[in-house]
Amino acid sequence: MVLLSLLNLVALAQTPTVEPSRYDSASRSVSSCERGDNQECVNVGWRYMRADGVREDVVFAARMMRTACDRDHGEACSVLGDMTREGRGVAGDILAASELYTKACTLHSGEACRKVADIYLVGFGLRTDPETAGLWYQLGCELKDGPSCTATGLWYERGDIMQADTDHARALFEQACSYGHARGCTTLGLRYKMGLHVGRDHFKAVSYFETACESEVEPDAEGCRHWAGYLLKGKVVPERPDLAQAKLEKSCMIGDLVGCREWSGRLRKTGDEDAALRAAIRGCELGDKPSCTKVERIEWKRDLKSQSGAADDEP
Repeated sequence: MVLLSLLNLVALAQTPTVEPSRYDSASRSVSSCERGDNQECVNVGWRYMRADGVREDVVFAARMMRTACDRDHGEACSVLGDMTREGRGVAGDILAASELYTKACTLHSGEACRKVADIYLVGFGLRTDPETAGLWYQLGCELKDGPSCTATGLWYERGDIMQADTDHARALFEQACSYGHARGCTTLGLRYKMGLHVGRDHFKAVSYFETACESEVEPDAEGCRHWAGYLLKGKVVPERPDLAQAKLEKSCMIGDLVGCREWSGRLRKTGDEDAALRAAIRGCELGDKPSCTKVERIEWKRDLKSQSGAADDEP
């Protein structure tokens, strides 16, 4: 209690001029944290990380998270695990981060279970253990973490860690989608589009692609691109070129290099060369070689046209 009071005083001394009511709110949160309100510890920790009405202070934020984590608050342990893995506000230590994620998982944080699984899968300097990773993903899914359900579904579909069970895999993808994981929705859409382990059903495919693209949490770029493809063809859904182009743009801007290539191609067909160039540049930035080639070709043609125009203007 005394330590927290001292830390609060230090933070007050270091805080620049800010809107008084916002800083008073942060100060009250620290006091509530001192009195045992773990959620307020987390809230004020986030505020100091994000410089929300106070000066950014990741060291103080980590201390707030540590206080709540020591009192068995799952979210605080998970966030502190992130900070420890990244070396933000505390010394970087992947093993200590893993221990924090493990504690958060036992406190029913599905996201933390997934982070433990990621460490076992990738290693991050530690020994990899895919089989153990699969078990942690399963646990995360049981705690309603969508990405964990998608990962577990892929394990079951491939059968490389667990015994192959494509029906169970599909059920897990459905769970992931229902929990708001857009990638899980896209994964289902692709299986229905291709007839992979399920009967081909383009109506279901379109529905899942649309859900993935329109996610308010984290839209899936590939889902947007496939939805646009159906909107362009007009066979399963009404043909809507303008909406299709908007979804290709969205796909490109959130990181789908193939979406950039297709968006650029659509723009060129409409005669909008400037926009087509911007789309190709975005694709090139994402590492799409055909887009880079397209940028070079467009710029070469422009230079050639410019030179030709300059020659015509000569007396």
